Amino acid sequence: MALSRDEMKDEVRLHLEVLGWCLKQRRLGCHLSQEELAELAFVSRAQVQHVEHARHGIGEATKFRLCMALGISVVELDAEVDRVKQDWRKNGRPQDSVDA
Repeated sequence: MALSRDEMKDEVRLHLEVLGWCLKQRRLGCHLSQEELAELAFVSRAQVQHVEHARHGIGEATKFRLCMALGISVVELDAEVDRVKQDWRKNGRPQDSVDA
């Protein structure tokens, strides 16, 4: 599927928003603050904040560290992100998403 530059930009933005939302939901489900997750993952609180707010992309090592700290695999997170993207496309974003 060939995408235009703008369509690709929109897809990347959606992916980052969903990824950040999914990680935040997992963090909240574990009753962790951003600082606590950062400490468990050996990353900065700013990195956690940037990912959750879809401010920029996430490196594979950071993604792996966050998943390990949350007790999930990267594969599990990626599958969740795919499911949520499909849901958002079908039903719209939830009130607590990045764009809300």
